[in-house]
Amino acid sequence: MSDQDEIEKVAQKFKLICNEEISDIEDQLPYALNPIEKDFMLKQIDALNEIADQANERAEEIVAEYYRNRQKQKRSDDETDKN
Repeated sequence: MSDQDEIEKVAQKFKLICNEEISDIEDQLPYALNPIEKDFMLKQIDALNEIADQANERAEEIVAEYYRNRQKQKRSDDETDKN
């Protein structure tokens, strides 16, 4: 699997999780009688939409971090094997 495939897969997962959370909040929205609570829920939805919009960027960061950590672990394992 190429890096780009992994990035797309992570981005899709980000979007799926955000959309599920948005759906859950939207389901609760009609029952929010307090205007402050309703406003808070709407702000959560906006924030989740923004995160979903940035999914590709975030996915690139996560995949890059994963490979950095994997390289560090490999080097550490190699050093341990030498001893």
